[in-house]
Amino acid sequence: MALLYGAALFTPLVSWALDQLTEAQAPAAADAIIVLGGGLNCAEATPKVASAARLARGVDLWRTGYADTLVLSAQSDALTPAGCPRLNDLLSKQLNDWFDTPPELLILQNVTDTADEARQAAELEDQHGWQRVLLVTSPSHSARAADLFRSQLDAEVLSVPAEEWRFSLSGETAYDRLVGLNVVIYEVLSRAKAWALR
Repeated sequence: MALLYGAALFTPLVSWALDQLTEAQAPAAADAIIVLGGGLNCAEATPKVASAARLARGVDLWRTGYADTLVLSAQSDALTPAGCPRLNDLLSKQLNDWFDTPPELLILQNVTDTADEARQAAELEDQHGWQRVLLVTSPSHSARAADLFRSQLDAEVLSVPAEEWRFSLSGETAYDRLVGLNVVIYEVLSRAKAWALR
């Protein structure tokens, strides 16, 4: 671990790894913009930074006219303590505060992970006849999420990640590189878990 953290601090390892985890494509006209959940702070009843960044990207795409519909996630009760608000309720309230006429919303209900979100998105695809969707998540999550969604949907999936607000992807400071390393480790473990459960 000491060698890993040393490499993260003194080499471009983290920036390279984050680049491998990111899939970014140019947006195009689509049937829906799917904004994946990024967590919330229950005690403060606020979205986490990742959720806020993803919503901002989704709203930017909607306002630009790429799609009329935003798809948000509601976390499973298993993920949060009793009384914790739903992430989609917090994000919906923000949209209603920002816009007189907010976007049409569809909700992925009681999701526990990205695979859940992909399966439920496939059900919405069947109901609404989607041909193309824009998938919004954090950069480091984007390649894995796009793979999962493409395995479930027949529609074309374009990965259009949000900005990373938590740290600099280029690793400008030691703090950025250490936070980035933790994100890389999380993504590697998530992929290993998915492979083990196949």
